[in-house]
Amino acid sequence: GEVDAIKQLDSLSNIYPENSGILFFKTFIQAEYGKNEEALAGFDKLISLQPDTSINWIGKGQVLAALNKHQEALSAFDKATSLNPKRSDVWNMKAMEQAKLEKYDEAIVSLGKGIEINPNYPVNFYNRACIYSIKGDKVNALKDLKLAITMNPDFKKSAVTDTDFKKLYEDEDFKALTK
Repeated sequence: GEVDAIKQLDSLSNIYPENSGILFFKTFIQAEYGKNEEALAGFDKLISLQPDTSINWIGKGQVLAALNKHQEALSAFDKATSLNPKRSDVWNMKAMEQAKLEKYDEAIVSLGKGIEINPNYPVNFYNRACIYSIKGDKVNALKDLKLAITMNPDFKKSAVTDTDFKKLYEDEDFKALTK
């Protein structure tokens, strides 16, 4: 169905070339179905039409992350968080790119901002636990992992296979928390 949807949106965009809604939906569908280069071009056009709309920068960041262009993705998420600093999920996305670039301390700060905005979003605690573990900070890793598991017990299963926690696989406290 996505091919037909994109064709229909292409037809509409030929009629209404400056309609950002049509372009957004076309671009979103392209990104959703892995047509990342096309989606990136679409987000660039959306940004040229609406440079101060954070959702366009978020989409661009997600596509760049999927293309393993982590520094560019981080720049897009920086712009998104400057335009709309109240989205906990975007602070998480930004932190994941920082972590991929081995900017662990910056990632911890970004996740902290996300947690401050929404302390009930367990993904931020889980991801911060991962980063603490990578850094060798067992105390903070287990503290955040416990909070994440309290909010979402499925994180127990994730943690025992997540290589971010490999330094803790044999740790008795980690085993007790994840059993």
